Amino acid sequence: MLHFVQNEKGVLLPAAMLLLLIVCFSLFATTAAYQSKYRTYDSLELSNISATMKKMNSFNLVQQKSFTSIRDEVGVGESLPIVEHPNDY
Repeated sequence: MLHFVQNEKGVLLPAAMLLLLIVCFSLFATTAAYQSKYRTYDSLELSNISATMKKMNSFNLVQQKSFTSIRDEVGVGESLPIVEHPNDY
């Protein structure tokens, strides 16, 4: 084994450079995969937030329409009738 290290034919430097190149490319590939995964999760979060906001807005519109229809049935200036429960007495 020491004979290979003492070899002066110039094999050790290209082998070390090849190993360095492989390590750098694997590190770059791992970093790129991590960034891609992070971007995917970030876009999913933004789309879920957007969908939640749309659902909340549609629910608020339905609530406003039902309140408006109840108000129109009762009358604009009138108050809502008070419903007494039989258990109140």
